[in-house]
This record gives sequence, structure tokens and C-alpha cells, in this order.
Amino acid sequence: MLVTGIDVADSAIGKARKLHASTPGLEFRQADVTEPCEGLGSFHAVLDRGCLHILPRERWQHYFENVAAWLEPGGVFLLQHKSPRETLVHLQERLERRLPPGMTLLEARPIDMIEGSAAEGIPGVLFVIRRQPGGR
Repeated sequence: MLVTGIDVADSAIGKARKLHASTPGLEFRQADVTEPCEGLGSFHAVLDRGCLHILPRERWQHYFENVAAWLEPGGVFLLQHKSPRETLVHLQERLERRLPPGMTLLEARPIDMIEGSAAEGIPGVLFVIRRQPGGR
């Protein structure tokens, strides 16, 4: 199995490559997830833990189009989204309006974005989204 880590910052990619140089099955690639990202491949699962909530909302559509393109039919997208001031219902409604055709929200539940840390928690939401077989 191959796991691909993506970040917009070259410095983050360099740090990840150095930290995990001896770990087999990992690759790290620099890409802007709000721009066309040809050649990244397709995946059974995509995880976002802290990207979407820092993107300008006008870039969200491009982001979701990329995620949909990367997911294989039946693939799952796990999105952890920071929500310090928004209710779960509001975030869920906003997310569902932006999902491309063929993407279905399966679950939305509150989480702590820094679970297990000694620091004070940061409220967030975990969204579980599936690309429907045959959906694009």
C-alpha cells in the first residue's frame, strides 16, 4: 500500500521526507489542492486534517472537485474541520451545498481537533463522505 502526503508548502514536504525517510510506502508531494492537480493518482481514501478550514471559501469548489477526482468510486473522504464558532448543523449544510455530484455525506459528528494533547481542545467536526460508485 502506498500513502501519499500532500502539502502546498515545499518546507513541509521536505520536513516530512526527512522525518519519514526510512518508512516504506510513503511518498510526499507538493501541490496546491485548489488548483488542477494532474498526476497525483486515485485513492481509496482521502484525509484532510486541517486544510479546508484555512482555505478561502471562494476556493472550496476547486478543492472539492479535486477530492472527487482523486477518489476512486466507492472511496471515502474523511474531513476534519475546525468549527470554533459554527454549529454542526450550519457546517453540515454549508458543506453539502458545495459537494460535487456523486459525493454523499454519510456522517457528521463533533470531534476535538487536538485529541490526546495536553493543550485545551479545539472544537471540530468529522465529516465522512463517500464518492458513489460511478459518480463523478
